[in-house]
Amino acid sequence: MRFAYHLHWLRAALLARLKPAEQSAVSWVALETIALTGLMLALSRWIDPADPLAQQAQFPWPWFAPLLLALRYGVTAGLGSTCMILAWWWLGGQGDAAAFGPFPKLYFLGGLIATMLAGEFAGNWNIQLRRVQETNAYLYERLRRVSNQYYLMRLSHDRLEHEFLLKPTTMRDALASLKTLIDTRRMGQQAATTGWIAEADAESFLRLLAQFCGVEEAGLYALPNGRNEAIAYVGSLPGPDAKPVRPNMNQDDPMVAHALENHLLTHLSMDGIGRRQPSEYQLVAPLLTADDRILGLITVKRIGFFALHEETLVMLAALVGYLADSLATPESTRKLREGTPDCPAEFAEELGRLLHLANAGKVESWLVLQVFHNTERGADTIEGIRRMRRGLDGVWLLTGESYHAVLTLLPMTNDAGVDGYIERIGKWADDLYGQNFSMQHRTIHTEPLLGVDPASLVRKALAPLGDRT
Repeated sequence: MRFAYHLHWLRAALLARLKPAEQSAVSWVALETIALTGLMLALSRWIDPADPLAQQAQFPWPWFAPLLLALRYGVTAGLGSTCMILAWWWLGGQGDAAAFGPFPKLYFLGGLIATMLAGEFAGNWNIQLRRVQETNAYLYERLRRVSNQYYLMRLSHDRLEHEFLLKPTTMRDALASLKTLIDTRRMGQQAATTGWIAEADAESFLRLLAQFCGVEEAGLYALPNGRNEAIAYVGSLPGPDAKPVRPNMNQDDPMVAHALENHLLTHLSMDGIGRRQPSEYQLVAPLLTADDRILGLITVKRIGFFALHEETLVMLAALVGYLADSLATPESTRKLREGTPDCPAEFAEELGRLLHLANAGKVESWLVLQVFHNTERGADTIEGIRRMRRGLDGVWLLTGESYHAVLTLLPMTNDAGVDGYIERIGKWADDLYGQNFSMQHRTIHTEPLLGVDPASLVRKALAPLGDRT
């Protein structure tokens, strides 16, 4: 074990001795060359004063210096040490000899070859070590950058996870789910036939509010029905009969009175609400149609603590208003369908709902008119646009003597989203029919959803078609 320890120490010392030459200064290399060569010459002379260069000895000790220097610093240092040995011989280092004697050709030739081989070996390894060091430095820099990026990504992931817990869905997701529920259950036709929706459908809507708005306990009540009984209720505890309890609505509650009187969504965070008189509800939302009719009330007794903020309230009001307009078609929407018989019923109803939400300041939506020449490509293009529509988009195809047009309703889209939609359609048309097709064969007109009359809004959006007739 002791021998292995010394062997390991000797190996470490030799490896430390053979460091790359670039780590030492030039002055230090010159000083070490002079000192080591002089030390070996003095040692050789001390061993045998009659043969100071060890020409006749079993091993030429002075050549230790050029070999070590060449291994450590390369050929240049080894040649410098060789020159010192040659100078020692030339200046009379052969002792007291009266003449220089014959030049020891083989002695210096062998030492020079050994020195150059050692220097070449050191040079090759120094190059490889330099490459390894540069590669390691590059990899270290890459690792550092990746580590920083991973750390930032982790922070971003934690932030997104936190926001997802507080705001798990978007308005578009919520309205898409509600639209699917209304279409699959045919709530509009059911309300027109029976006067209201079925209990299961009302309960499904409340569960939708629980999913998207964090509602924990809420009830839906129809008005006016002369009764305070809930049509549907979720979140209550079971009663003695093991069935969920359905509390009656307290019409004397200040929040209920405020919501009915002002036709507004009322909650505890509003100024003056819940302070003058305590309320058993945390939120009351009227089912208010576009023509300001209240179809019912939604009372919320419990809602998640982190869910009671502005974005959730806006989303809840939008969902409630969307449901109200789906159950009772506003008069303005009926006028639109009567004045424009070619307008698809689904498009007209969706336009009326979104116009109501836009006027209430809850969502922003746009109408985009794209007009193409009356050619086969124009017809194929508007049909392709119809197939490419997103889940909530409304599409109305129009055809005239000189044009093919498509009017697209983009719900919950700002002006940047409209620009992106137009660019996406243009790129698709250019890829399909050749470059610059959209620029040469397409006319675009955009119109934001503003105002209270959907018929006048549609007329403004379709105004460019009048110039083509």
